[in-house]
Amino acid sequence: MGFNDEENSMKIIIADDHALVREGIAHILGDCVGIDEIIQVSSLVKLRTALGRHPDTGLILLDISMSEDATPETLPNIRERVPGVLIAMLSVHENSELANTYFQYGASGYIPKSVSNEVLVKAVQLIMGGSIYIPAFVLKKDQSHKHTFERSNTSLQLTRRQLQVLRLIADGLTNKDIAEELDLSLSTVKTHSSSVLKAFGVSNRLKATNKAIEMGLIEKSV
Repeated sequence: MGFNDEENSMKIIIADDHALVREGIAHILGDCVGIDEIIQVSSLVKLRTALGRHPDTGLILLDISMSEDATPETLPNIRERVPGVLIAMLSVHENSELANTYFQYGASGYIPKSVSNEVLVKAVQLIMGGSIYIPAFVLKKDQSHKHTFERSNTSLQLTRRQLQVLRLIADGLTNKDIAEELDLSLSTVKTHSSSVLKAFGVSNRLKATNKAIEMGLIEKSV
């Protein structure tokens, strides 16, 4: 489902306790093709009520710092109510560790409130299209390190399937093993594997795994 699919348009809920922020985001996204309806709520309690009334919601833009904080554990709780709903975090905090924690709990994106209108639209487009929006600051190593990722000035784009493949690559599975695990053809897995390497700007699986671990997208094996 994406912005260019008018027949499969998506309903969005913006959950933020600042009316100015909610209305601003709604205005920016209001003319985007693929959005059927935009609903605004100011708290997690009202979000739960809205989800009860709109179980067909496709995407939630969720502020992490409302009066009732949206902790990472909030995400699986929301999905118990609406399985399959996409959730992207809105935040004033450009903190890679915080962002990575939300990604580990299944967030489809982490959108800083400092982004431009154009970046906001692009991020929502990516998420609605099935990709994961990862902002540039998450791609950087901790400031105590001397180097940054080769793609630190861009945003990493991985689909959910590519993220699955990445995690299985990190577990040491071959393309054939991954194909059997995910019930995909070998050629499809090879395509996903190549896309993962390209997304990280690396030439082999080990480098992709190491970068994914450093970014917090996957956990280091013990």
